[in-house]
Order: sequence, then C-alpha cells, then structure tokens
Amino acid sequence: MNQPKDPLLEKQKYISSKGYEYKFIGITAETIELIDATINLLWIKSGLKKTTTAKEIIINTQDILRNNDVKSADQYWMEHLSASLRELVDDHFDANCKRFFTFTPDRNSDNEQKNLCELVQLHKKFLNDYAHFKPNAIQSARLITKNEKLVKIDDKVFDDICTGFLHTLESYLSYKNK
Repeated sequence: MNQPKDPLLEKQKYISSKGYEYKFIGITAETIELIDATINLLWIKSGLKKTTTAKEIIINTQDILRNNDVKSADQYWMEHLSASLRELVDDHFDANCKRFFTFTPDRNSDNEQKNLCELVQLHKKFLNDYAHFKPNAIQSARLITKNEKLVKIDDKVFDDICTGFLHTLESYLSYKNK
C-alpha cells in the first residue's frame, strides 16, 4: 500500500540554524552521477584503494547539511566535510586526469582551460587548509568567492564554496565532452 505523500515535507527546505538554505543539497543527481562515475574510474585506473565512492562522499555531505542535530553535536562539522570533499581531488588528481583521460582541461592550453585547472586546485587548497585548521584558508576563500573583505567562513560561505567546488569539478570532468 502506498503511503500518501505529505505536501509540506515534499517542499521542505534544508535550513541552517542561522536561517540559510543550503545550495549543496540541491546539486542534481546528474552532476553527482557524472562526478561519481568519473572519479571512481580515475581511482581504479590510478590503483587507489578507496573504501568509499565519490557519490557516497557527496551524499554524506548532503545528509549532514540536512541534519542540524549532527551539526550541533560536532562543532568541527565544516572541517570534517572539507576533509571528505577533498578526497575527490586528492592523490595526484591533476596528473592522473592527464594520464588517463583525454577530455579534461589542459593547464598548458588556452586561458579557459588554465583557469578551470587553477580553480580546481584553489578549491583543493581551501578544503585542505580548512580541514587542517590553517588560518590561510581564508585567503583561498577570498579568491574563490572574489570577496577580498571576507573575514569569516560561516555556513553560507562554506556552502557556496563547496557547491562551487562540485560545479567546478563537473565542468572539469566534462570539459571536452560539452
């Protein structure tokens, strides 16, 4: 027997404790599938023995953003999510993409490709620095957000950066297959 759907729950937005609606949760299934398939293939071809999939990392991040109880129980939830998301581009990501894929951008090509490669690396630097509590994470955040006056990484800034990271990764992994 089918359960009736609750129209209020269907439209539920996932709001931070400060009233901000998380954009990361709205990342499409198509984007997640593209990143998952490509990253997992890269990990296999590179001989990396990962114990999780790219999709699991992304879905776990979405689940944590949906759950205010988890976030309130872990004061370092953003740092932990940074470490998880960084996994997507760890282990010589750039070099392995060049080694195994012909469709990713070439840093030594035109400015568009160079900028996309640098943006992936900038996000990786931010995620790494933030996960390790390094104060210079704010510098990367300023560059990513193009906000030189940024002084704090709050829920909204963190969500914007992480959402941008996945969209940048999607563009990178589908660059020559447009």
